Amino acid sequence: MFKNLKIEKRNTKVFIIKTKNKVIKIPYTPKSWKENQQEMAVIKEVQEDPHFFSYLLEYKYIFGCPITRRFSPIKESRENKRLVRKYFQKAFQDAGAWGKKPLRYLLDADFFLDFILKSVPASQYCLARFIDTNRVPQSSAHSDFHQKNILAEGDKLYFIDWSRYKRNSSRYFDLLDFYVYLKGKKYE
Repeated sequence: MFKNLKIEKRNTKVFIIKTKNKVIKIPYTPKSWKENQQEMAVIKEVQEDPHFFSYLLEYKYIFGCPITRRFSPIKESRENKRLVRKYFQKAFQDAGAWGKKPLRYLLDADFFLDFILKSVPASQYCLARFIDTNRVPQSSAHSDFHQKNILAEGDKLYFIDWSRYKRNSSRYFDLLDFYVYLKGKKYE
């Protein structure tokens, strides 16, 4: 029964228990328990998202701990590149109809500007003006979109780690996340 059992302790203060077919995420600190509860609420939002709901695993909860089917993260291959390219084509097929909003409303701008103010005070006003005047098409976004959060089964993709999902953001940020992640891997 426990032949294929694997237990990982993550730096996020959760145990990840992997069996042959299931993954169970068990928090063991109050903070990680709270994060689990927040992600449970976010997953309910994703279930109502017309774009992302079809990329969501089926989640079941026992005592607040999520249980999902087990898949492996995608590996670099010609077939997986085709699947991801196909995903982005679908993700942006209606981008022309998305309303545009200033970057300030789609980013966590206050945190960003506070960091800039402390690091390079002279740049604050230039950057504030930049994020107020430049507009980006608004959509929902996964907001932590990289290869380790993409799973595949045949021709079907699934995404995990929804804690940063935003209903009002931009999938262009997901595309940028994915690109930066892949470029960063080449230099590891």
